[in-house]
Amino acid sequence: MTSLSTGDGAGTIRSDDAQPHRLVMIGEVDLAVVSRLRTLLGVADDPTRLGEVLTGVSEVDMSEVTFADSSALGVIGALVLDRQRTGSSPLTVIGARPSVRSVLEISGMSAFIDLR
Repeated sequence: MTSLSTGDGAGTIRSDDAQPHRLVMIGEVDLAVVSRLRTLLGVADDPTRLGEVLTGVSEVDMSEVTFADSSALGVIGALVLDRQRTGSSPLTVIGARPSVRSVLEISGMSAFIDLR
């Protein structure tokens, strides 16, 4: 995956060529930020393909996320499904603050990820 960065003043999702296995979420990751990510990656019309175009992402750094809505969970879910489809190890989510960790646990997503 090539470097990417999308978001607004409140939230960002980014990666870089130096760590292609890691996606970094920062700030308020909501529908606006995720919609821009989907558009940037060319899957705005079919968000189910998000995991497919982010193949190779094995880790999501959420240490700087202050808010995550269901669309942020959708990104995590797409990555989980792609890793399951390819027989890869579970997605690792690192650094989630208590409020974000709670969202991952309440949604049931924590059963499918390695939460560190």
